[in-house]
Parts: sequence; structure tokens; C-alpha cells
Amino acid sequence: MASQQYPANREMCATCRKWQGSRTASVYGDVTFDSDAKGKCYGGTYHNSDTQATTYCTSWEQQFK
Repeated sequence: MASQQYPANREMCATCRKWQGSRTASVYGDVTFDSDAKGKCYGGTYHNSDTQATTYCTSWEQQFK
């Protein structure tokens, strides 16, 4: 499993407050997660579905600032 790192303002599941997958945020404003990470969406376009960390939807809300 490789990890990926993206800025916290990148619109994808791993940076959305509605996504409940495993991820960590750094003090530098980056979010790190496993490349094959999945998590359940609560309230977005994919509500109650397991989605990949890099999935994009139109209901994105920033989790980390």
C-alpha cells in the first residue's frame, strides 16, 4: 500500500468532511491517505456508499483548513 498526499483544499473524498475513511492531516495543510483507501460518504452525492479517497463529487465540503 502506497500513501498519497494532497492539499486539504483539493476537492475529493479524502479532504471532504462527509467522508469517513482513514486519513491524516498535517500542520502544513496536506492530507495523507493510503492509495487504496475507501470510506463511507455521509451526506454527499454518494451518500451511504463506500467511495475511493480520490473520488470527486459536487457536494464537497472542506474538512481541514
